[in-house]
Amino acid sequence: MSLISIIIPVHNTAGYVRRCIDSVRNQTLQDIEIILVENLSTDGSSEICDEYPSLDSRIKVLHLDVADLSTARNAGIKVATSPYLGFIDSDDHIDPEMYESMLSALQVNKAEMVYCNLRYETENGEILRPFSDTGSIQVRPAEEMLKDIFRNNIDNSCCTKLYKRELFNTISFPEGFLFEDHSIIYKIVHLCDTVVHIDHVFYHYIQREESITNNWQFKKRYHFFLADYDRILFIRQHPIFSKEEEPVVVGVILKNCLRQFRDALLKANAREKKEDIPVMKEMLRDLLPIQKDELGEKMYKRLRKVLYFTFFYRNFYLLKRKLGKEKRDE
Repeated sequence: MSLISIIIPVHNTAGYVRRCIDSVRNQTLQDIEIILVENLSTDGSSEICDEYPSLDSRIKVLHLDVADLSTARNAGIKVATSPYLGFIDSDDHIDPEMYESMLSALQVNKAEMVYCNLRYETENGEILRPFSDTGSIQVRPAEEMLKDIFRNNIDNSCCTKLYKRELFNTISFPEGFLFEDHSIIYKIVHLCDTVVHIDHVFYHYIQREESITNNWQFKKRYHFFLADYDRILFIRQHPIFSKEEEPVVVGVILKNCLRQFRDALLKANAREKKEDIPVMKEMLRDLLPIQKDELGEKMYKRLRKVLYFTFFYRNFYLLKRKLGKEKRDE
């Protein structure tokens, strides 16, 4: 049996997927299982995936009749045979030592999860955002990592982590929703006792214009809102922060929820205004029992303004954007 099952969802990444697969095949840890989960590609990615099992017996290919990243990951988990799991996006690639280093750190320290650093890069390899790369290894209580996720001190990517398989016995990726990593990573960490951080860049995150995380239309605003809203509920249900820090952390997340709601208002079509915007408003309204001192007076007032003066709130930002555009055009 292989040590790690590496799950790679593939959807319309023909120009990148070979580099991704080959970076996994070339791992210094050879005892791995590679699961390519192709989901409704129309650009030749499906045919590329089908080439690989004859080249490498460690590779298996699944073909799904739905285009969805979470569905693809969940399908990969179901057929995985290894005691440890890793995920990679098919337009990214990894360094050769990634999984050998991570597995060693996880096993030596008897942890449930280990994470490394990533580096944001353009398609031609230009570094967009450098990350620390000291190579140091730190063993951490899972609760400390959980706090850092909510403080935005740790990336939310599920692809920079290696997991014990049993962490996914009771949890799965949210099918049909975007920002699945943002929705699930803290829930996985909450199931752990000990995690390990390797302060080294192993993962190369490629920023593409047509990728999922670009082009912010209504659906993306809505789904990001839902993911952040769930974070607020989680923090309130699990008192991991001090009484002094919790309102600060929740306030930052709520501010982002309000920003997503505002931008969703500006982008919503007739159906979305009728069906989805009221759902978002009702969810925000459910937060009003929170006391002012939990959010701070300024944020509490902003929340009430969004809820009870939505029409004026929307028109104010439409006017603000119009004036800003006119000023830039001058």
